[in-house]
Amino acid sequence: MTEQVGASRLEEVVRQKEDWQREATVWFGKQESQKAIQAYHMRGHIHIFEEKLPEVQSAEDVVKRYEISFRTSSLIFREILKDVQGEKEVSEEKSLYERAKNHEDYREFLKWRDIQKEAGKEILSQPEHYRSALEERRLDPSEMARLFMDKGQNKESQYKEAAQLLKTKRLDHLIGIERAPGQGVEIRDTAKDALLKDWLKAYKEDPQRSLLMMAYSNRDVQDLNIQARDHLKASGNIAKEDFTYTIMRDVEDDFGRRAKIKEERPFSKGDQIVFTRNDGGLGVKNGSIGTILSLDKNKVEVKLDEGKTFSFSPNLFSSFDQGWAITIHKSQGTTVDKSFLLASHEMNQNLAYVALTRHREDVQIYGSGCDFWREGKVADILSKSGEKLSAADYLDSHSLAKLTREEDRFLGKLFTRLSDELHAMGAVSKQIFKSVADHFLGRTPERGDLEQNIILKPEVIREENRAQEILKKTSPPMLDRRPEHDESQINISSSLRKSLEQKQETVTPSLQEVYEDMKHPAFNEAGFIKKVFEKGLKLHGDESAIGYWQEKSEPYMRLYEQKLEAVERELHSPLLSYMSDKSRDLARKAAKEDPNRVLEFLKNLQASKQKELDTKEREMHRAQELSQKSEGFSSTKEREEISEDIFHKELREAYSAYFRFKELKEDLQNTPFDPVVKKELRELGKSIYKNKEAFDVIKNMDPDISKAIQKEAQQKKIEHDLDRGRGDCLCKI
Repeated sequence: MTEQVGASRLEEVVRQKEDWQREATVWFGKQESQKAIQAYHMRGHIHIFEEKLPEVQSAEDVVKRYEISFRTSSLIFREILKDVQGEKEVSEEKSLYERAKNHEDYREFLKWRDIQKEAGKEILSQPEHYRSALEERRLDPSEMARLFMDKGQNKESQYKEAAQLLKTKRLDHLIGIERAPGQGVEIRDTAKDALLKDWLKAYKEDPQRSLLMMAYSNRDVQDLNIQARDHLKASGNIAKEDFTYTIMRDVEDDFGRRAKIKEERPFSKGDQIVFTRNDGGLGVKNGSIGTILSLDKNKVEVKLDEGKTFSFSPNLFSSFDQGWAITIHKSQGTTVDKSFLLASHEMNQNLAYVALTRHREDVQIYGSGCDFWREGKVADILSKSGEKLSAADYLDSHSLAKLTREEDRFLGKLFTRLSDELHAMGAVSKQIFKSVADHFLGRTPERGDLEQNIILKPEVIREENRAQEILKKTSPPMLDRRPEHDESQINISSSLRKSLEQKQETVTPSLQEVYEDMKHPAFNEAGFIKKVFEKGLKLHGDESAIGYWQEKSEPYMRLYEQKLEAVERELHSPLLSYMSDKSRDLARKAAKEDPNRVLEFLKNLQASKQKELDTKEREMHRAQELSQKSEGFSSTKEREEISEDIFHKELREAYSAYFRFKELKEDLQNTPFDPVVKKELRELGKSIYKNKEAFDVIKNMDPDISKAIQKEAQQKKIEHDLDRGRGDCLCKI
């Protein structure tokens, strides 16, 4: 690929003054992020702090202890499984967990799980005392109860027993409850305190020195801003008088519904602020940072870091916020003398690159022991790829029992095919670009005295070749149509390339960053803003077009992350307890390319499973009633009960035939002319189609398979009609 499209060259690292920091930046460009992060670690720039668990003084403290320990033990165990699965393929679950027990982090996992069990035992022993705290935290206690179930039985049985236990404790109304947006457990208090202490010391030493705090989440950013302002007001570095303005933020929910929310924020003279939207009239961009020179109820005067001074009305322009701390995404393109990073496990190598290259002189990294439980995990987690498909960062704590062998094999094949095809589409569309600039985020390289070749590593580009082979194969019936957004993405990107070729322009690194963004699945449905970007590029040039893209693309990325979280929640559902860990990971992998399709499929699976559970419950109830009656069935009512029991038996048989039908349908693709398989398919299709109630459920859950079932069921009638037609013709002759 590098021979075909060329390699980008990092001509000069212009920010960092220290030679070793400049070398670390080059390593980031080569995607050797571990080396870069270890360089900072060796020189004492990374600080990890053990978080203090709440003391047991109130019900809220115990609930928070449980939440923190549950979250941390789950994360550690997920990382352990990723490590042992990466060693080599394992055929049996037992060998996998035996490996996990020998992992260096397993003892740390046990420590946190013991804290979790201790807190869970206390809560369940006095449910009436902790009920209000659990309700306020919207905490689902299913995993808490399962800690005390017999691990010798399958997970589905464990969850059933857990539900019964919670029912006796009058906590069953919390099963399946979802948390409010932004509601989570705080696990970085100690790290934030240390970061703020060092930041404040640096600020007081030289107030004219440009400083910046960064974090991954908006919640952490807001916490840092609140505490920073409190310190600065107490020390007199900013005015004590506040003016409260209403700022505007764009938010999206899990269903893609966009909304603008208003929030009240206090501001003072001397405050640092960040602008959150481009505005050509004011001359600010999304992420521009400035200092308030003066303010009143109707006007704010600001001096930007680059020296420009202007005034604006907060009543007319409300896209700004407190700016002592900002998100890593907002920091792209920002340069400061010294930066302070609150690291977290959600970060990847792209975000680590941005966060660790904003400074000229120095950067300090602060982390929580709940995110990085040993020193080596800092480089491991912050250097994980942001482009490759991988398992979720959190442990899937609700992955229950193994799916039955037939269902699991089918789901595994389905998700593998779905992921491969979608990835292939995206990979091939990437090849329309004829040149590749450096893979940096948030900077524009300039020519100078430090020259290094930046070549894409082989493991990053190997999917391009694999995609070519995948597209040569025939897609399964369910996946024979490409999503419209993929086609539009290719057309839009092709148009951009054609326009640039006509102008004989070289793609700048900043423009290439936009191209890299467009390849992300989050923007598959962003056809409109891609068209506007294309138009803006032609009419107004790179800078305006790139500014527009940076402003409009962020909501799509947030929506994409929310959809992945929704997929994870669906996988947590007890109705999907039969899915194996392998199928869950394949579902996550497919969701990375198209979360909408995976969400729809998982919801259909749940609807089917709920129907099946309801049927089983009715059968058990009916069986109990029949067992209490005499063996003689002389009355009409008793004969009807027997008929109903037979009906439910037929329903179960229809569902069983459905899964067998799916398996044979997969096998038939490898042996399309196998008469034995075709005959069995026809018989199964006929038996399923005959049971109208079961077929209606299957049609709602799996439309493509239901069509195949109907086709097979009606095949004999079609052949009979054809034979009859041929016979009539012969008679006439």
